[in-house]
Amino acid sequence: MRFVSDFLNEPVPSESFWMSRYFKRDLGYDFLKYFLSFRTTVHFSEHSGRPCSKRWTEKMKRKFVRLENEHSRAKKELDFEKLAEIEMGQFKLK
Repeated sequence: MRFVSDFLNEPVPSESFWMSRYFKRDLGYDFLKYFLSFRTTVHFSEHSGRPCSKRWTEKMKRKFVRLENEHSRAKKELDFEKLAEIEMGQFKLK
């Protein structure tokens, strides 16, 4: 059985490593690892031991989902220019 806190010690999976360019700070990086592992924000603060507001976690979730959707869309449409921009961390979220 995998312990909840193990996500803090694991690196971001290689297929999602490009997202770490958008979640740079310690708290953001921990959020990224947590969300990739559990796909929910409900108990992030309790599981990570990092104090933050529910509003902040929802904002980070929206950012994650938007980036993931844009990345998938660029792959599907074979838009290599946009895909490279996203993966290099230069995509501007509106």
